[in-house]
Amino acid sequence: MDKSHFYKEVLKEYLDCLNTGRKCFLPASDFIDIYYHFQDAHADIDAAICLKMALSLYPNNPDLLLTKAYELLDERKVEEAYLIVRNLEEQDSREVSLFYFEMELMRGNFKECNNIIDALSNNDLVDEDCMLEIAEIYLEHSYYLLAQRWLTEKSSSIEEKGKIYYQLLSETYYQLRAYADAEQCLNAAIDIDPYDDVLWTNLADTQLKQGLYEKTIESCDYALAINTEAIQAFRIKLEALMIFEPLEKVLETFEKAKFSTPYDYSIYRVLGYAYIQNHQEAEACTYLSKAYLLMPQGALDYSDVVFYYAMCLYLNKQYDDALNLLVTLIGNNHATVSEIYMILMNMIAERGYLRESTILIDMIIGLEDYHREEYGASITQVLLKFNPEPQTLHELKADNFYLTDIWQKFLNEKYDPKDPELCTLAVYAWYLKHPKFNEIFLSAYNTYSFRALKDFSKVFPNKTPDQIYETLENSHFD
Repeated sequence: MDKSHFYKEVLKEYLDCLNTGRKCFLPASDFIDIYYHFQDAHADIDAAICLKMALSLYPNNPDLLLTKAYELLDERKVEEAYLIVRNLEEQDSREVSLFYFEMELMRGNFKECNNIIDALSNNDLVDEDCMLEIAEIYLEHSYYLLAQRWLTEKSSSIEEKGKIYYQLLSETYYQLRAYADAEQCLNAAIDIDPYDDVLWTNLADTQLKQGLYEKTIESCDYALAINTEAIQAFRIKLEALMIFEPLEKVLETFEKAKFSTPYDYSIYRVLGYAYIQNHQEAEACTYLSKAYLLMPQGALDYSDVVFYYAMCLYLNKQYDDALNLLVTLIGNNHATVSEIYMILMNMIAERGYLRESTILIDMIIGLEDYHREEYGASITQVLLKFNPEPQTLHELKADNFYLTDIWQKFLNEKYDPKDPELCTLAVYAWYLKHPKFNEIFLSAYNTYSFRALKDFSKVFPNKTPDQIYETLENSHFD
């Protein structure tokens, strides 16, 4: 079903009627075209109004009723959708059968799906268009392997494979990360229609995934030559340019581009990430804030953009803004505050920011949902990253005094006797003269025995293992 097809003049007539309050006597098929136009534009309310108006004029039209059933199916109102279709007269038609096929696929009833396909085949209803529609349904519901198998198994039945066949097959390969196969299919589609900018853009995307950066840029240029408003092609071109061009040159390309439509959020995301790679977090904030403003909450990379934007805000000392931004992820990702702060801590630590990481650790330890057994190992790794040798703790510069304080607090926390870093914690507790040193050491010794003594051999290089144990067993700090 080509959901994007519509006529501009028909749309204009519909909008004129809507705006003036005139009765709209368009044919039912035109209403369906307008409905799918609004759906493709993500104008759900406009689509719903259009369908409601159409059904008020043609309440028994089977095509409109089937369209309404698909709308309900998209909303996961399966039983309501089924009740509408069950009352249609032509139950054996291809359109009705494909509705049942999609409904059963959503239920995970693959056996019934196969039965429906068999019934269509027995009635000689599985022509080339039907094959492609079935593949589209598989793809729409993320059954990429089933779509790929279906298209390759049925390829011998299709005498002349058209552009849509290769587009769908390329999508299955792309989703299965078989990028070279996807590229081959897209080249076949382009041979059929070399003036489709979307094909060139998708080709560039598969080439980018394979690290074919010069080919990527070339394909993007073809797409932009065909359609100067091909923003996704421009975004992919920027990503490829960043691999071997300095950031200033990429920004120059960005500034020179002129589009009549607003940029997609992904353009700003790409530039923000580039500044992060360049350790220019303040500049990254400028672009990531625009990406965040334009980005729909349902975007697949929504959480990634929020985390990177929050990280840049945090590193620019906008602590409250960063943490408030992160809290918005709790409901969407079913995550706890501690889990989200831990991710931010690891991102910041990975970039080598000591004080900012330790401030976050201090906050995490104080949270109600913090659990030492769950997060302790990760925190230990971050602390060790900045101070791998405990004997150097006293050598920390004045501006890093906070690290010593964090170690003290961390050692105060309840620990897991089977923590793989317990021996290391005991060594740190010794150098910090921590009151819980003796308890931590004996726990480490009981669990790891000689490994605990070995870790202290650097502290006491001239003592035997027995002498080390005797010294530590009797060591207590107030």
